[in-house]
Amino acid sequence: MTTLLLLATAQPAASPQNVTAGQLISKMFLRYHGVKSMTGNILLTIDDGRGKVRVESSFGFTEDSKMFMRQAKVDGQKASMFCVSDGEIVTYTRPEGLLDQRLTPLKEPVKIGEAVKTVQDLYGIAVGVMIDRSLPQDVMFGRRTDQEAIIGQLVNYHLDGKAQVGNREGFVVAGTYRSYAEALPRGLYRMVISEQGDLIQFILDEQVATPEGMTKLRWTWDVDAKIGVAPPDSAFRLPSAQ
Repeated sequence: MTTLLLLATAQPAASPQNVTAGQLISKMFLRYHGVKSMTGNILLTIDDGRGKVRVESSFGFTEDSKMFMRQAKVDGQKASMFCVSDGEIVTYTRPEGLLDQRLTPLKEPVKIGEAVKTVQDLYGIAVGVMIDRSLPQDVMFGRRTDQEAIIGQLVNYHLDGKAQVGNREGFVVAGTYRSYAEALPRGLYRMVISEQGDLIQFILDEQVATPEGMTKLRWTWDVDAKIGVAPPDSAFRLPSAQ
């Protein structure tokens, strides 16, 4: 976590009223680092001013290598994916473009000899078939490589007051977003983080070229994750057993 903590170093301890953007981002990373269990949902809404497309994600894990990630595109052309581990076998949606076009999901063991896939390893498998792979998912699963990449994506961050999202309130961190550290700016982001470090919402506004000209897209991820709450055993049931 050393690299992540650089966001808050050289800054004095702050009361909630005087917290800095860097301290909030560090608190968010620390909030999800080393979590033993979690269950949650993320709703992505993409809005171009003329219509909306939504992708629903549900996820959860426990420390004994049980994990699930399920996503569904619920507007327009439907699509879905899953990656589920019961602690012994992980099974997941077959990636698009695979030469073997059978519809059966792929499977592999979680344990091979003394080697055991961690929740973060299993998330790495899910990333390969996800419909929506984005900053909120990466924050939830707390892989160090993802967190370090996020630091390169969030540019010129600063506090922008507070915001109410549903019945939750948080501090707003805003700035410029880029897809990776060396990329040109992609758009502007607003991230709502609770005083405890929970990620509540992430919004990205960008301009994209279309046949009709430039269009503004707004990507909104609403996050509802419960740290320390283990999903029910049924959530880890492999699809073939459902």
